[in-house]
Amino acid sequence: MRFAFTVAYHGKNFSGFQIQHGRRTVQAELERALSIVFRQKLRIHTAGRTDAGVHAFGQVVHTEVELSRYTEKQGDLQTETFLYSVNSILDKDVVVTHMAQVPEQFHARFSCTGREYVYQVLQFPVFLPHYRDVALWVRGPLDIAAMREAASHLIGELDFAAFTPAFYRKAGEKTIRRIDKIEIIENRALLWFYFDGSGFLHNMIRIITGTLLAVGRGELTALQVKEILVNRSREAAGMTIPPTGLFFLNARYAEYETPGKKNPFREELLSLTR
Repeated sequence: MRFAFTVAYHGKNFSGFQIQHGRRTVQAELERALSIVFRQKLRIHTAGRTDAGVHAFGQVVHTEVELSRYTEKQGDLQTETFLYSVNSILDKDVVVTHMAQVPEQFHARFSCTGREYVYQVLQFPVFLPHYRDVALWVRGPLDIAAMREAASHLIGELDFAAFTPAFYRKAGEKTIRRIDKIEIIENRALLWFYFDGSGFLHNMIRIITGTLLAVGRGELTALQVKEILVNRSREAAGMTIPPTGLFFLNARYAEYETPGKKNPFREELLSLTR
């Protein structure tokens, strides 16, 4: 029987999502907890791998379970009881917020129809410690209108070779991706760079956001961003900003949907885009 789970985590103390020998990862922590509760060795598959330091509100994973091993010890599978059991085993920087049975053909990665990320920037004269490890601090003023104009050139199914490390391009990775929306949302001292698309290349969001911030500071123009895209020029694009402010916000599926109330940050953010 196949189950999908929505997972939230604080990425500071993880070496990314994917299992790595000798390192603490989100995948390893989840597999350990799920295997204990389901009483069998499990392997999970994810909607998208995140790098070290990247956070998540709505990461989605799935796994295949022989349910009889669980029910013969625990009885009927009750969602609330199950979530309590898993979360009591997990450390406090990762939590399962939702679960549901899904069709056997469901796959967290390949069934995903869209992924949403947000990069959080603190724009304030001094650094506020409340945002340590969850936002990039920018002290000076930014030209929001120029950044929005630059972002408009990055919408559509395009070649984003300029916005991923050159190593991956040279290794033969396909660099065509589809971005459906980029919103730059002002919320008091915060700027939220919201991305919605089919999928994203390695470091793609961090490089695009770094490039848009360069536009906001007057170091690049919106037209230059369009030229960088067309010329596939990684060297001309902005810096790869730290993972600190990046959140995997949501993954969309036809067969699985997490209730909005489980992701209040996404609901607040989207309310400001309308």
